[in-house]
Amino acid sequence: MTKKNLKKTNSWFFRNPVKSVSATIVIFILLLDLVSGALFIPGNYNTFRCSHPYYHHDFYPNREALTKWGKQEYIMYTNSLGFRDSAIREIPLSDDKKRILFLGDSFIEGLGVKWEESVAGILNQKMEAGKRETEILNAAAVSYSPLLYYLKTEYLIEKKGLVFDEVYVFIDISDIQDEIFYRDFKPEEPSAMKRCLSDFRKFISGHSFIYYSISKLTSPAQIDNAFYVEEMANINVWFENIDGYLNRENPEEGRFIWTLDEAVFNSWGKAGLKSAGGNIKKLHELCQGKGIPLSLAVYPAPHQIMAGDLNSKQVAYWEAFCNRYGIPFINFFPDFIADRDPETTYREYFIPGDTHWNRKGNKLIADRLFDVITGANHHE
Repeated sequence: MTKKNLKKTNSWFFRNPVKSVSATIVIFILLLDLVSGALFIPGNYNTFRCSHPYYHHDFYPNREALTKWGKQEYIMYTNSLGFRDSAIREIPLSDDKKRILFLGDSFIEGLGVKWEESVAGILNQKMEAGKRETEILNAAAVSYSPLLYYLKTEYLIEKKGLVFDEVYVFIDISDIQDEIFYRDFKPEEPSAMKRCLSDFRKFISGHSFIYYSISKLTSPAQIDNAFYVEEMANINVWFENIDGYLNRENPEEGRFIWTLDEAVFNSWGKAGLKSAGGNIKKLHELCQGKGIPLSLAVYPAPHQIMAGDLNSKQVAYWEAFCNRYGIPFINFFPDFIADRDPETTYREYFIPGDTHWNRKGNKLIADRLFDVITGANHHE
């Protein structure tokens, strides 16, 4: 046997046949997994979303990404604070101009519309056009709730040192169920290791078909990997009329009907409302201690509009809450529930087949808010 052949025979591969075969199989599976991921994992329209150890989830700072909701694709920009914005830009921790912080969920994030069509985007344009030294900082994100409003504001003030002049909190109907969803969440200090692990999970969820499939089955609603949002963004069947939307199967387990259905209200709505009130009280006390005025706004979902739920449990609870603590209260229910056909209202102000506002719905809210912000009267 030649020295060359002897060297080959003594190679690691020949000396460790079992390990060699095992390694080959593992490499083959990994490659097959990655190829399957590239072919079968839907396009990720939420690359700008991330988890956050202190307030559950957020946006990556300074990102530009293509996103989608229903049939609408649009560009998502985030600024240096990780807030949705008109472009990637640096936001100083303090500024001479008046700054108003918006807290809300997907409605105030502006899900389904471009920045310039969202409530915050429209308001900033109106402020600039009127040469007013006021800027809206939009800290809202999909599926936030009062617990996360409080934790995020606490983090921005105490940990980041962000300075702002006012806070507007928008309580969505779905916030009450989300309070139940987040009740076991505990804030933690961010660490480089946790951030790396989160980014790694996000990466493999978009590339590993095995990980993606298992995660979808075990935790479809976790924002950490944006599966719930991703599913809705890629959904193929969107109802084109209000009846189809309201009567679809499993409407988010009563997410939007706790004000209308006593069984749902008694099941979790009452507990969720109590939790929400406790967290908004903590937020109010935090802001009050810093000399930051807080205002609170409510608005109906299509379910309340169709039912004519003008004097809703949502309105009654939060109006009484605001009166108790001297918080300015803005009620948008009359703007959507009036002497007009509710289906016409839905078609005019909402994305077809969805609960979120379209461009006109966002403008309706923004125009009212502009009058409130620039005027002296917060109590409507």
